Amino acid sequence: MNRCAAVRKRGAIDQCLASALKGVVFCGRHARTRGPVLWASLHAASPVVRIQALVRGWLLRRRLAHAGPGVVSRKNLANDEDLFTCEVKERQHPMSYFAFEEAGKIWWFDAQSLWVWMVRSVEPVNPYTKVPIPPEARRRLRMIQRHDRLSYGAKTVADMMSCRWNAIVQIFRDNGFIDVHPQQFTNFEEADYITMFVFLERDLQVVLSEQDIHRGELLRLSRRGLVGRRASRLHYAYLLLRMLSIPRDPYVVVFSILSAFYRC
Repeated sequence: MNRCAAVRKRGAIDQCLASALKGVVFCGRHARTRGPVLWASLHAASPVVRIQALVRGWLLRRRLAHAGPGVVSRKNLANDEDLFTCEVKERQHPMSYFAFEEAGKIWWFDAQSLWVWMVRSVEPVNPYTKVPIPPEARRRLRMIQRHDRLSYGAKTVADMMSCRWNAIVQIFRDNGFIDVHPQQFTNFEEADYITMFVFLERDLQVVLSEQDIHRGELLRLSRRGLVGRRASRLHYAYLLLRMLSIPRDPYVVVFSILSAFYRC
């Protein structure tokens, strides 16, 4: 629901907090007022508003860049509708659109649907061509998943466990560790996970410099793995996935996790 476009009252500079009526830009009170003052007009010359507009524009362009080719112009797309939702390309909202190029063709999908499809296997493929989804496309979709909080679509705890470990192992493989398999982690006991997180915290303290902007958050997450029997395998998977999603280039974290894992 959009907020009312008027200022709260005459002489005020803050915007009215009430919701706008359907089909108009004012709330019920300001719709009946003669000559309501528009909040946007009052602050049109404000440097703060201009800065906010620039930031919003930058964030929007960055988000659309993650969506891939064809997000604005839907020409020359290989498929006319989404395989999962059957939505036609012209009606797919830009903020839920995702596409990647394969062999000179652009395949597009609903981002939520493709994410659910991608975490169902360790080596996800293009559902149209059965060709593996490129690592670059998987990285972009993971960034969208983190930003938009896309659902895993899991119905049970076991299903959620499988999806999370598939997502983790995909990151490992995208960073060159192609022999890792989810079964190696799901066979771990809770005591093994605690030992792994002990090694992991120590390693991160060494490999991450004091100037690393993610150092504090990564160390906090690694310490959360030392909670003993109160944790579950699903919780450990969440912590590792969260750690891998923080840095733009997660290679150092990937290497540290696998190093700790193989020493257990």
